[in-house]
Amino acid sequence: LKALDAKVENNPAELESSGFPELEKSLVSFLVNDRGKLKLLRPASALKRQINKVVREVIPLQKGMLQTDLLELEKRYEVEKPRLEEAERKRLVVREKIKNNCNNIREYVRREVKAFMTSTARAVPDWLAEYTPEHKIKVASLENTKTQCSELTKELLSYVEGRISTEQNQWAHDTLLPEVRNRIQEIYTNAQVDLVSFLDTVDSIRGNLSPDGVTDDQRDVPPWERIVAAGAGWILWSPGSAIQGGQDGFKGLVKSLLPQLGATIVLMVLGLTNPWIFIPTLLGTGFLSALIGNEKLTKTIIGKVGQKIKDDLIASADENTEKVVAKISESLDEIVQQADKGMSAEINSIKANVQQILEVKQAGEEKARKHEELLLEQQKQAATLLDSLDEFSDSFNNIR
Repeated sequence: LKALDAKVENNPAELESSGFPELEKSLVSFLVNDRGKLKLLRPASALKRQINKVVREVIPLQKGMLQTDLLELEKRYEVEKPRLEEAERKRLVVREKIKNNCNNIREYVRREVKAFMTSTARAVPDWLAEYTPEHKIKVASLENTKTQCSELTKELLSYVEGRISTEQNQWAHDTLLPEVRNRIQEIYTNAQVDLVSFLDTVDSIRGNLSPDGVTDDQRDVPPWERIVAAGAGWILWSPGSAIQGGQDGFKGLVKSLLPQLGATIVLMVLGLTNPWIFIPTLLGTGFLSALIGNEKLTKTIIGKVGQKIKDDLIASADENTEKVVAKISESLDEIVQQADKGMSAEINSIKANVQQILEVKQAGEEKARKHEELLLEQQKQAATLLDSLDEFSDSFNNIR
């Protein structure tokens, strides 16, 4: 607003002090130099993760099972089926734990936002009682007084809206968002322990089906990042998705959530006290005619405006609280879905790979030999693709 006023008034010094020219330069730099790079590097990074999964997990698992006698492989798979069911039960337990923790965050946000909105609404009359408006009502005629009342009312509404926005922004930054961040980080920390147990079971099953089914590279990946990579698939192509931070796992999701939530809280105040609706309501009550000539008219208007804003904000507190909860729910639901999809993908990957190799081996030795040759060729192609993707990423990282 300060920058806009400075531009309208052609005041370069005021414009510079607003900091807006620096923001414009940063935006231009991003749009010209970085936006295209991000659009290309994100899908490239997603593709690289998928290829790595094939190289480190799928191909070694299939090669190991191909080298196992058919009857022995069928026997091993029967032994591991109960453990796959155990992994499925663990998946459901982990999902419910994460879901319950997310619901606790939802309820915390609902409770805190509602309390803040209510306390802020109740403070409005006191703010206005201490405020000295520029517009004062000088009684002349009824028509002239109505115009003055309109100008005073618009000034009061503008002041209150600005004050609410400032208060909410400060509260969200200092109180709400740090607590939400801590609670989400707690979900991450607790989930790590449960996911380690789940992945240990899954890796043990792979190892029993094929000695080459689990690599050290897999064990080195943090549990949440591995789960995200397993279940995210091509959703990572979408730059607008909350999971776009998948390249740095859970932290990326939190980075995308908090600014959205903060912006939602601040923007809620816009339009809550629309002067074009509010003024006719205030001036059409008949009290103005009765107060013409009363020197306390300005103070009376201020009191009426303060009470009306307070009542409107309290009446809309539930609706606007749910808007905030809906916004955070989008990202909280994403957390649950990430974990569930990733765990399901780990289990289904084992089943699908075993089923494929069983069908290949049941078709005869020639079919198995050709499949093994295909795996070797795919391994070479994957290595070439990974090298190309590394060169591609490096070329963009060198662009300044």
